[in-house]
Amino acid sequence: MNGFLLLEHTLLRIGLVIALCVIIGWIRHNDAKRERRRLQAQGDLHGEE
Repeated sequence: MNGFLLLEHTLLRIGLVIALCVIIGWIRHNDAKRERRRLQAQGDLHGEE
């Protein structure tokens, strides 16, 4: 029974770490999109597409 509790605790911890990574990645992605949009608005984008 103790081993099962330990396994559950480990899976919970891994799940929290994955969730944290996803949240941080999502925030960074949004920041990058916002920054790119801001640069486009200024007309300072070097790679004209």
